[in-house]
Amino acid sequence: MEFGEYQAEQHETDDTKKPETSVYGLASEIGEVLSLWKKKTTGSMNEKVFRDALEIELGDVLWYLSSVAQLHQLTLEGIAQRNIRKAKGLHAEGHNKFFDEADPKDEQLPRVFFVDFYEKTLPSEDGGAGRTIVKMAISGITIGDTLTDNSNRKDGYRYHDAFHLAYAAVLGWSPVIRALLSRKRKSDKLKDEIEDGARAIIAEEAVSLYVFNHKEHYDDFKTVDVIDLSLLKRVMEMVQNLEVRERTAKQWRQAIFQGYKLFHSLVENRGGRVEVNLDTHTVKYVGVDKMAPHL
Repeated sequence: MEFGEYQAEQHETDDTKKPETSVYGLASEIGEVLSLWKKKTTGSMNEKVFRDALEIELGDVLWYLSSVAQLHQLTLEGIAQRNIRKAKGLHAEGHNKFFDEADPKDEQLPRVFFVDFYEKTLPSEDGGAGRTIVKMAISGITIGDTLTDNSNRKDGYRYHDAFHLAYAAVLGWSPVIRALLSRKRKSDKLKDEIEDGARAIIAEEAVSLYVFNHKEHYDDFKTVDVIDLSLLKRVMEMVQNLEVRERTAKQWRQAIFQGYKLFHSLVENRGGRVEVNLDTHTVKYVGVDKMAPHL
C-alpha cells in the first residue's frame, strides 16, 4: 500500500476529523507502545506476543499520525521524503566536493597553508601584566585584527580563529578565512554577496561563539564522541541558508572536534604554527619552533 492510498482510506475512517482528538490519540498510542516495551523488558511478555501487539499499536500510531497530517493539509509522502533528507543530512558521511572548485584559482581557498599565532602580554598602566593579545600571520604577514579574549575572564577566546581554520579544512567553508585571505568570490556577484558577505561571516562567528559557550557541557570537546546531535542540529540550523548546509552532522562533528583540539594546543603553548590542509580535511598543530620570525 502506498502512503497516499493509506492516507485516503484512513481519512474515510476518521469520524471526528478534529485535530485535537487526533493529537491526543497519537500521544495515547505512543504511551501504549511504551507500556508494551515495559512488559517486554520486565519479562512479562514473550517475543511473539510482543511483536504481534507491537504491530497493532504501531498501526494505531500510524493512523493518528496520518490523521494529524491530513487535517493540516500534509501528506505522509511529503513528510517521509523530507524526513529522509534530514536523516541523511544528520547521519550520512557526506561528500567533500569543494564549494569553490569552479571559481578562479585566486578566489579559491588555498588547499594547503600554514598559519602562525603569536601571543604577547602588554604592560598595564601600573607597570604590571595587562591584556594578552594574539596576532595571526601567514608568511610573516599579519592577517586580521589583533585579538583579545574580549571577556571578563581569561578563557582563551583570543585563539578562536582555530575554529574558523577547522571549518575551512574539514568543511571547505569559512567566509571568515576567505575574507582574511582576500579570497572572496568577487567574480560571482551572488556568491560574493550571499556566501562570502557580511551576513555569512556573522553566521560563522555566531556558530563559533555558540559552540564555545557550550564547551563546558561537553568536556571542552576533547573527544569527538561527546558532541551530540542536539548541538549539531542547532549549528546546522544557523547556517541552513548557506552553501555549507550540504555538510552533514558527522562532518560538523569532525570540524568542531579538530577545531578544539587545535584551540587547546594553541592556548597551552601560547601560540604556534598550524597546518591547514583542505585536501586531507585536517588542521594540525605543528609547534612553536616551526614559526616564522616574530613580527
